[in-house]
Amino acid sequence: MPGDVATDQRADRHLPGATELLRGEVGFGYGQGTHWMSRFGRRYADLLGLPFVPGTLNVYLDHEWYVPAGRTIFLPAWQAGMPMFVVPCRIEGVPVFNLRPVQIEYGHGPHTPAVLELIAGVRLRDHLGLSDDDEVTVEVPRPTVHLKERPR
Repeated sequence: MPGDVATDQRADRHLPGATELLRGEVGFGYGQGTHWMSRFGRRYADLLGLPFVPGTLNVYLDHEWYVPAGRTIFLPAWQAGMPMFVVPCRIEGVPVFNLRPVQIEYGHGPHTPAVLELIAGVRLRDHLGLSDDDEVTVEVPRPTVHLKERPR
């Protein structure tokens, strides 16, 4: 629950260090998050320390966003079904993770790096009362390592 002291304290441990805010709109997905979460959700929970509900909340940004160097968890294909970057984030005080398949980070896949795919221990649309086209703010970590240029 946003504003709840216990939730805020857990969220601070979930996303320590410098952060930045990304604004975007809630949008539709392709059902891939539900598919992968049903197959690997328990493994994600074991690796990341949170239970997750199937599916993702897709947030469409007005610009591309790349995973922050030094603040990202990497899951190889044998652990996640496909090579995956996982970034701890928050939306309205709720700890979430952004799942980013490596192929999307490098410009290949069903959508661009301008889409965040958020997983959480609650169904975010219900918990936060969200619908398609609602504007949201997602708090993400700032990079701790600055790359001169993103390899393509």
